[in-house]
Amino acid sequence: MSKIAVLGSSVDNFLKSHYDIFMVEKIVFAGLSRLMIEDDILFSTGEHGAPNMALNYPKCKKQIYLPIEPGLFCKNWTKEEQIQFGYQLDSAEVITITNTAVNGMGHVRKMFSEADHIISFWVGERIGSTFEQMLLALSLNKTIYHGLDDNELTYDILMGGWGPK
Repeated sequence: MSKIAVLGSSVDNFLKSHYDIFMVEKIVFAGLSRLMIEDDILFSTGEHGAPNMALNYPKCKKQIYLPIEPGLFCKNWTKEEQIQFGYQLDSAEVITITNTAVNGMGHVRKMFSEADHIISFWVGERIGSTFEQMLLALSLNKTIYHGLDDNELTYDILMGGWGPK
């Protein structure tokens, strides 16, 4: 059994990359299917995009890491997003609240400290929370697998890209 944290670009970044919302969910599920086995535990922050979609994946136990109480965490979301998040909270075996800054990385750091490795659905943006979270994971000596193709994401790839130098 492995404990696998899920990261990912926002849905907006996927949409900029010519995916539609249904394609994104299919991609997330396909990546999880390739990289997880039935006894694995999925860790997520519940943020919009891949972390949120991964919580709908049916073949594993789930644990959610939040910086603050769920009602406060999602208070600025649309009603539909709040309802979906409520379903995900109900399906989680464990909800860990770190009582840290909402815009900080305390809950992410806690999730990484308990994860065996990480799956990131990253579309290549070198700014934003997914990129910063991957840099944090690497600084904590965590292995990151790219959920789009199963390759390992290293510091050199994050900073320099996929192609030859």
